[in-house]
Amino acid sequence: MAGEFGLVGAQVRGVDDLIIAVDGPSGSGKSSTARGVASRLGLRYLDTGAMYRALTWAMLQRDVDVHDAEAVAAAATTVRIEAGTDPQHPTVTSDGVDVAVPIRGPAVTSAVSAVSAVPQVRALLVALQRQIIAAPGGIVVEGRDIGSVVVPQADVKVFLVAQAGARAERRTAQEGGSAEQVALTQADLARRDGLDSSRPVSPLIQPPDAVVVDTTPLTLSEVIDRVVALALAVESPLNPAAHDELPRTADMPSLPDWPMRVVRRVSAVALRARYDITCHHAEFVPRTGAVLFASNHVGYLDGPLLWSFAPRPLHAMIKREMYEGRMGTVLTVMGQIPLTRQRVDPRAVKLALRALREDKVVAIYPEGSRGPGDGRFAKPGLAYLAMCTGAPIVPVAVLGTRNPGERIDWMPPRGQRMAVVFGEPVLIDTSPWPRRQDEVRSATGELQRLLVDHIQDAVRLTGLGLPGPAPNQEGPEPGSILLTERRPGGTVA
Repeated sequence: MAGEFGLVGAQVRGVDDLIIAVDGPSGSGKSSTARGVASRLGLRYLDTGAMYRALTWAMLQRDVDVHDAEAVAAAATTVRIEAGTDPQHPTVTSDGVDVAVPIRGPAVTSAVSAVSAVPQVRALLVALQRQIIAAPGGIVVEGRDIGSVVVPQADVKVFLVAQAGARAERRTAQEGGSAEQVALTQADLARRDGLDSSRPVSPLIQPPDAVVVDTTPLTLSEVIDRVVALALAVESPLNPAAHDELPRTADMPSLPDWPMRVVRRVSAVALRARYDITCHHAEFVPRTGAVLFASNHVGYLDGPLLWSFAPRPLHAMIKREMYEGRMGTVLTVMGQIPLTRQRVDPRAVKLALRALREDKVVAIYPEGSRGPGDGRFAKPGLAYLAMCTGAPIVPVAVLGTRNPGERIDWMPPRGQRMAVVFGEPVLIDTSPWPRRQDEVRSATGELQRLLVDHIQDAVRLTGLGLPGPAPNQEGPEPGSILLTERRPGGTVA
């Protein structure tokens, strides 16, 4: 998916105080990932493994037998370990000596498991780590027992794994070794895994609530993207008095969720029975809290697909023309939001705001009407709702619901291949009342760029192309913004 996570408005709401735990065995990519995530989100960074290595270095300097647990425990209380938290320039000192380089040598590497297994050592350093974590500001902490022991209440827990060969190659390259040393490194990693996993105190284990990421097939940037997405998907509680904020929504009815929970299952089964449907990256959708879906609009089945296969029930803003006869009754019972497209519809906006302020999911089609589905046209409603509520925006690409040259009301034949692809959530700064038109338009442009990029990524991921203009498609709606710039390589920007 996207190589660089989009953060609109330069500020990320709700991550400033997050605690992110990154655990895993040696060579799984913890350090590079944790530092990258901390830099991306502007958080502090703590390498707990370096602290154990610094203490081990001190034991070796003092000729303490690292296999004598009592001697190590006694000597450890006299060593002063300090760790810096700047992800760009992490530091670690032992009794004031910078040991960032020597702790990576073979002597420390072969002894650190024995030292770190001493219960008194772990108690001493865990207390120091918790003290650093408790300082003001969010932090990304990497190690082997962060999510299970050091800070089990972490907001995000990630457990990195990788195939043994890949881990050995990475560690050998990190230490400047030759290709012939990979086998020796792999054997040493297996030895350390055994020691770390079997120690009686704080063993290397996968926390049950951690998200497992296999880094073997992924680039570093892709691993960082996934962890950042998890961080931004953490619920950010909304103000309980939000209904009294402008525009006020206390007078709006609460949209029902319960009918959807049953009907969505039936709808998904029926659609899968007729079409070849795949869903990608549903894990990017926040599991709780308000969420805005921003979907492209290609064909007649876009809405049913997203409504049926989204991981959470959603309230879609649907053109009022669909609310005729029996269909209108069904849409109302299902808690969908009727929208007059030709003008600003205050009631529709306030119904959507009410749902978001109640931590529900609202789906919007920024393009306004069916068409090429490339995201280049967009109306400002999405940005406005996000600026009012601060709800994370999940870009969605729906593909395969219309073939090239077909009309916008074309119904795909049985067996048609379709896909729904969810993107990494993004946030924009909230803006107090009154919200200026130029601010909303500027945010709309930024969100368009992210949606366009996501759609192109989804096309590459699924192999399903966009259909292009339809013979009878409607023109851009009044107030739509057109992206006309192009980025290097031809990407619409």
